[in-house]
Amino acid sequence: MRWMLMLVVLVLIPLAALAGDQGLIRVVGEGSQRSFRPDGTEVETSNVVAPRGPLSPDGKLRAFVSADGKETLSVSDADGGNARQITPAAMTAGQWAWSPDSKRLVFLARPYAAPGTFQAADWQLHRIDADGKDLKPLANSPHGAEQPRIAKDGRLAYLRNYPREGKLPRADLVVGDGEEAKAIVKNSFINEFAWSPDSKSIAYSTYGALVFYDVATGKEQRVEFASIDSRLKGYSAWYLAFSPDSQRVACVIKFLGDRQQGGPKMFGDDELFIVSRDGKATWFQPGMVVHGLEWGAK
Repeated sequence: MRWMLMLVVLVLIPLAALAGDQGLIRVVGEGSQRSFRPDGTEVETSNVVAPRGPLSPDGKLRAFVSADGKETLSVSDADGGNARQITPAAMTAGQWAWSPDSKRLVFLARPYAAPGTFQAADWQLHRIDADGKDLKPLANSPHGAEQPRIAKDGRLAYLRNYPREGKLPRADLVVGDGEEAKAIVKNSFINEFAWSPDSKSIAYSTYGALVFYDVATGKEQRVEFASIDSRLKGYSAWYLAFSPDSQRVACVIKFLGDRQQGGPKMFGDDELFIVSRDGKATWFQPGMVVHGLEWGAK
């Protein structure tokens, strides 16, 4: 009996270590946040939400767009104090991403338009130092750009828009900037995308599927949402967050079509999904409306 007990212990130890290696998924809601293991086991709930804006990679700074109607880009200390505006007043800022060394930000910008006036300019990519110096345009996208994302190895990716035609907007998924910029996915509907932690691949959400794209080879692994569950036909994914081992993505998968106001809930409204490259998926209910996801090593 004793040797059997020792055998069980020896088996459980590596299994526990493996579970720990899966990291924790932090779900950010309105006024609270919760942390879960990938199997849906809740680890922690907090009613204290971090100051506005994600932390820089070194954990020392935060960036955020001002809420005063002018929408300038600002940087603060990690605790939200010592906020300072880094973009000029004549510029409106949009989405942004930190460089891996925490010294610069890539962000969307366009000329400031006073409230009540028509905003005709499209978003364009710019770069600026965290101290507000060396402001430069990065690319000219004739119909605007969206979703700048920087990999841990420093490579930039973004969406370069096409003229709006039809219900679903279309764009190129571009990697790099300047002369090295290359569209790896062309003229497609891309709802959201995310770099993997190992900087080797990008996961992007399109109509009805999540796609894992290997940047070096161009090989795609497409996971149809309807293959996960037949109820997910006509859906798309939001808030993509890679697992620390770059093999899975946590996301929200919701119906992309028109919804009846006040109508019944649909599958996906309350679920958080874990989708692996091989097409296998699990889901659980985090018990809150998701406004953001992070999947960290601990």
